[in-house]
Amino acid sequence: MYDYNHLMIDLWAYTNRYLGVPLLHHRVTKATYQFPIQKVLDRLLGWLSKTLSFTSRVTLVKCVLEAIPLYVMQTTLLPKAICRDIENVIRKFLCGSSSEGRLIHLLSWEVLCKPMLDGGLGFKNLEEQNCAFLMKLAFGLVSRKDELWTDSLGWLPSSDRSFSVRMAYRIRLGFGNTNAEPIWKTIAWFQGNQRLQTFLWLLADGRVLTNVERAHRHLTSNDRRGIYGGVVESLDHLFRFCLTSSLAWRSVVQRDHWVVFCNLPFQEWLRFNLTNSSFASINGEDWPQLFGVVL
Repeated sequence: MYDYNHLMIDLWAYTNRYLGVPLLHHRVTKATYQFPIQKVLDRLLGWLSKTLSFTSRVTLVKCVLEAIPLYVMQTTLLPKAICRDIENVIRKFLCGSSSEGRLIHLLSWEVLCKPMLDGGLGFKNLEEQNCAFLMKLAFGLVSRKDELWTDSLGWLPSSDRSFSVRMAYRIRLGFGNTNAEPIWKTIAWFQGNQRLQTFLWLLADGRVLTNVERAHRHLTSNDRRGIYGGVVESLDHLFRFCLTSSLAWRSVVQRDHWVVFCNLPFQEWLRFNLTNSSFASINGEDWPQLFGVVL
């Protein structure tokens, strides 16, 4: 064995990290990569999820929490359990859960990880994102003709044959927008406030906790609302036909369009009003924006 003391080399320096990534001289276990989880938890210490809107939590997840493990993922295959643990922490923050109690998860993580054009919110599946990063490394090894091989290789899914981590990630998960439903295209391309866009997404997917949805989740046995004479509290009733909503819509919708406005199915009603500019009773008003604000 080498006499590290004789060479005056600090062995600790060779068993710690280089550029933030562990230098491994032993079997990789879950404990080896606890630090990304701890970094995510440290970030959450100063955030009170209950005081943040759902849209604010979505933004913080995408811009901050999901970015924390990406650096080490670019060169290291993380244990699957680490990816799952990070995602569990993110999910709890997203739904507003805390040590005081567990709140409702409106959607499964698989749905949330879909792009908005496919009906999701575009969160990262960390395990697949990790694999996409490592695919880039592998592609670099076999495609750099000046370094290893004389023939040049290209990435077939790309028109310029250059590798794309984003495209590799989407291919691994089977995402594609060629047959995206019109409602998701409409919401994904909505130009209004992000908070409003997220709310429209919840409406389109039927995830607002009306009494109908609460009964579906077995949170109540009654899907009706007594204040409205026992009417079923559905999305359609709450946002279009109840007394308060009806009065609000009548003040902004042109009278000639009222019949069409009232008879479209709910999801089609959302899409039609977000893409049509002729309903407003106020001249020059941007109807899709006004429609979203009234909602």
